[in-house]
Amino acid sequence: MRWVRTTFAAAAGAAAWACLEAAAGPPSDVVVKTSEHYRVTCHGLDAHVADASLEACEAAWHVVAGLVPDAPLLPHPNPLEVHVYRRFADYKAVVGARGYGALADEHVNLAFAGDLTAFVWFRPECPDEAMKRIGVPWGHRRRVAHEAAHLAFFERVRAGGFLPEWLNEGVAGYAEHHSIASIGFAPEIARNPTTGGWSAACRRMRRGGSLPSASDLMLDRLGPRPRWERAAAEWAFFTFLMDPARRPRLAAVLDAARPAATDAQARRERLFDVARRAFGPEAFDSLTDEFGAFVDGLAYEWDEWSGDLSVADARWIQTSDDGCAIAWREGGVGRADFAVDGSFEIQPGRQGTMAIVLLGLTDAAFVVVCFDGGNGVSVYDGRRGKTTADAAWTWMGGTKSPAPEIGVATRFVVRVADDAVHVKLAEKDVLTVPLKGRDMKGPWGVGVSAGALAIWDGVALR
Repeated sequence: MRWVRTTFAAAAGAAAWACLEAAAGPPSDVVVKTSEHYRVTCHGLDAHVADASLEACEAAWHVVAGLVPDAPLLPHPNPLEVHVYRRFADYKAVVGARGYGALADEHVNLAFAGDLTAFVWFRPECPDEAMKRIGVPWGHRRRVAHEAAHLAFFERVRAGGFLPEWLNEGVAGYAEHHSIASIGFAPEIARNPTTGGWSAACRRMRRGGSLPSASDLMLDRLGPRPRWERAAAEWAFFTFLMDPARRPRLAAVLDAARPAATDAQARRERLFDVARRAFGPEAFDSLTDEFGAFVDGLAYEWDEWSGDLSVADARWIQTSDDGCAIAWREGGVGRADFAVDGSFEIQPGRQGTMAIVLLGLTDAAFVVVCFDGGNGVSVYDGRRGKTTADAAWTWMGGTKSPAPEIGVATRFVVRVADDAVHVKLAEKDVLTVPLKGRDMKGPWGVGVSAGALAIWDGVALR
């Protein structure tokens, strides 16, 4: 979810290197698929992943084409290039060779404006058997669509790397959701865990008084804040401007974005002036209030804090990178006696082996029920921090037997009753942990530990 401005010399060097690779022929573990607008090269992945990635690319191209319909395309000899890597080490080596290894370490995918090439790390990184079980997750299609949208936008506006971030990332975030919606996933913003997480983040910023103003967004004056908050605000602002009543004025801003420029600040200020003229000074000054009201009205089913949750149907796939994946269902349980049940299947991931049921979210804390493959079941008190990495965990109780089996779908029931958490595994009572009077009426959710992968099936609140 990052665009990068590159020099034409660097772009030419990359193109020359690509020509040498093409002359030598692709390695045996490389699959290449080409469509009208894109060439997708999958490294260490099969044709099924390549086809799904190409479908997401084309969907993104058509969304962006609808945003900037009459733009003369930037001439280039080849289709837009998207490279997908199965192994993080391979992804980092290629991105690092372009000087962006630090961003690779943050697991950021990259699109380069200079040579219209994007690089995506396929997640989850897992063994072949796990890959067969999960197929191509919607989270991967979403990430590919995001970077493909950057390329399509660069192709239309030219010098895309000089555009303000709200426009580049706003277009890509908007296209990301509508691309995967067009090919079968979560057509409503509210059902998509990623856009749900962005919506929830914007609502929190609004309540805390830190939601950016229209002027600050357009001039990239967001100040230091977590990348997730920036992405949320940029997506929400662009989606807000796509309202039918505002879209004609947004079209004027997009039209003004096309001429080439070599000074990023000058481009931001020019677009800002165009926006003020398009909306009218008085109307533009009211945009901040209107944007706040738009955020107040955002609805969502999931508040995804971290990781990636695909919820195409009753079978959910959840993965994480270096930190725990956490996704909360919106709205509190509202009662002291309830149960969350279903089944989980822990698959080997990069490192972790833990599926997690989350309970009783408050402003300060929540309860964590951990199903640790091969190791047992534990309950923890989780204390909220500014990020998931800052959370503090205190053991409340657990058992080593029975332990969930890795690769085996296992029925579970987590029940809150009589001031305790009661856990069933494979129809057997395995653990009861006292709650000591804590409030459990808040939201529930699901998660996985760092580097883990889980398949959830039929999970529901009872």
